[in-house]
Amino acid sequence: MFPGDLSVSGTFEGKPAIQGWFEKFFQQFPKTQFTVRHMLVADIFALTGNNVVAAEWELALTNRDGVEFQNSGVTVLTIKNAQVVKGQDYLTTIALRRGEEYRRLWGE
Repeated sequence: MFPGDLSVSGTFEGKPAIQGWFEKFFQQFPKTQFTVRHMLVADIFALTGNNVVAAEWELALTNRDGVEFQNSGVTVLTIKNAQVVKGQDYLTTIALRRGEEYRRLWGE
């Protein structure tokens, strides 16, 4: 799920939909620097392919127009049978509260 009311907002299910979202993302933000600060695993001894993993991250972006943007958050993944069945992002960015600025970053 991606927040807001942009063309890239909404819930995306299935590999083609998620892949399409990331293609749009990297077209709009050709320069990205992704840094993982912390990783947490619910059960480090789980051998069945079922687990919950969380990552705290920071992201520095530059869009196609040269506008720079900082974002940070936490992503939580639920894994069953060695496949991600749910992904949830918790974003800490202030820009989400500034609708027009956020639209400009996405070229909308």
